Amino acid sequence: SRFTCVFQNPETENEQKIMKIIINDVFRTQPNYKIFHHKLMQDIMIKILWVWQVRHPATGYVQGMNDLITPFLIVFLTEHIKNINLDTLEVPADFETNLTEEISDKVEADTFWCLSKILDGILDNFTFKAGTEKAMDKIKGIIKKIDSELFKHLEQVDPSQYIFKVFSLRWLFSLLIREFSQRVAIRLFDTYISDEQGFSVLHLYVCAAILLKWSKKLKKMNLDNIMLFLQDLPTKQWSEQDLDVIIAEAFVFKTLYEESGHFATV
Repeated sequence: SRFTCVFQNPETENEQKIMKIIINDVFRTQPNYKIFHHKLMQDIMIKILWVWQVRHPATGYVQGMNDLITPFLIVFLTEHIKNINLDTLEVPADFETNLTEEISDKVEADTFWCLSKILDGILDNFTFKAGTEKAMDKIKGIIKKIDSELFKHLEQVDPSQYIFKVFSLRWLFSLLIREFSQRVAIRLFDTYISDEQGFSVLHLYVCAAILLKWSKKLKKMNLDNIMLFLQDLPTKQWSEQDLDVIIAEAFVFKTLYEESGHFATV
């Protein structure tokens, strides 16, 4: 490959272990979209994630970061390559010809900058005992405020609150990228970018709004069914308009409980 990553030859045992994890995650990224499985794209993704973890030794690479770069990659690619279908993300016939080394370098640099920018504000999410639990408690607090019956039901069927740990880990690490089509995920990120605390605060209200959308359904489920449902939400077929409803509700909740100062955690 023209863009074979020089970092694919790490020297220490720990570096080799991290590189293996990154490569495996890149190969599993967005399995339904062929463009992310083209060798040139995989090289770009591996380079971005490896450089990020080298520059952030305290946190390092955490699984889920591979998903976070996909909306940025597509947006920056479409600035230079116009025949990419956002709905299918098939590999265009002339992809290798159009993706010159100059364009690849620009896409890589812009995506790396964006990844660094958003992670700077949510690094705590990737340290389970501190940030993740704090964010998880915030989501629980929102649910308790808005729908106390749902909160009580979830507590009743799951006293250990394992439900919240499972879905919030996935939603917090991947910022809901895995729950939507790539087009809708780009719309979501566009909203987060437009809000000063989009990735750190608004995101928690979006997570709560998604959970609350299925409140009636969840209240009728036992623990096993709730777990299965939350791990395979019927959101892959959502349109941007469907997401807009959730975003609007999240903004309302955020205004009521965050900006008014009336929010109280569990």
